[in-house]
Amino acid sequence: MPEGTSGPLLLDAAEMSAGPGTGCLGQVTVTNAGPAPAAVSLQVVGLDPSWVELPPTGFTLQPGEARPVAFRVTVPAGHPHRHQELGRAEP
Repeated sequence: MPEGTSGPLLLDAAEMSAGPGTGCLGQVTVTNAGPAPAAVSLQVVGLDPSWVELPPTGFTLQPGEARPVAFRVTVPAGHPHRHQELGRAEP
């Protein structure tokens, strides 16, 4: 989710599926819909942070700029299968 924003950011939805002991790759696109540059740092909400690999640094988006961000989620072996919402963008 975008953090430390200075304007409205849009984050497209990511739907993924991974069972216990497996991982999956995902990608979201973050768009700065505001009139000023926006500092962006991403995190996944609702999962143990040790399951998620995100780019190590944040970035700045200029007004109107969009950037795809790839990430990986690995579900530990033995974890019960369930549906889990990863997060959502907050303006």
